Amino acid sequence: MRQVLIGCTMLVVVLGVGVGQVDAAIVGYSWEISHGNINIPLVELTNISDEARITEFWMSIGRTDRNYDGVTSGSESGDLVWVLQRPDYNRSGGDRSNWVGYQFSGFDPGETFQFTVDIDLDHSDTDEDYRIVLFNNGGWLNSELQTTFSETSVLSGSLPDYSSPPYIFSQTALAIPEPSTVALLITAAFGLFAYGWRRRKKST
Repeated sequence: MRQVLIGCTMLVVVLGVGVGQVDAAIVGYSWEISHGNINIPLVELTNISDEARITEFWMSIGRTDRNYDGVTSGSESGDLVWVLQRPDYNRSGGDRSNWVGYQFSGFDPGETFQFTVDIDLDHSDTDEDYRIVLFNNGGWLNSELQTTFSETSVLSGSLPDYSSPPYIFSQTALAIPEPSTVALLITAAFGLFAYGWRRRKKST
C-alpha cells in the first residue's frame, strides 16, 4: 500500500509542475478610446499577450436602440490582416448592426489595431454620443467585448461606466494549454501510476 501512495504522490507533483509550466504564458488585450469625436470614436485594440496572437474580436453596441453604421479600419502593423464581420444589417437607414467584429491573422503581441465606428439612432443618420451608448447609459446594458486568441483562450467582459477619458479596459488570463500538451501530461501521469502499481505488486 505504501508503494501505491508514493506513486500517486509522484503523479500529483508531475501534473502540477507540467500544467504550471504550460500555463505560465499570459493572454490579454487592451481596449481604449482616447481620440475621435463623440459620434465617431476611434477604438484601439492592443495585444498584450506574452506569445499568443489575437484571432477574433467582437464588440456589441450597448444601447440596442442605437447601432453601428460606418466602420473604417486601419492598422499600425505591416503584417496584420483583418476581415470585418458585420451581420444584422438594417437596410432602411443604410448598413447597420448592433455589433462589430473582426477576424485577424498576424495580430502579434505588442501590436495595435485601430478602427472607427459611426454611432446612429436606429433607422436614422444622427449624431449620437458614444459615451452614453457604449457605457454610462442608465438602465441599458453596457457594451460587451470578446477576444479570442491563437491558443483558443477567450476573454469576454462588459465595459464599466467611466467618469472621464481616457476610456481604457483590459483583461488578462493564463493561457489554455494546447490539447496535444494536455494529452502528453495525461499519458505521463498514467505511466507513473502504472509504475507505482507494478512496484506494489512486485513487493507483494
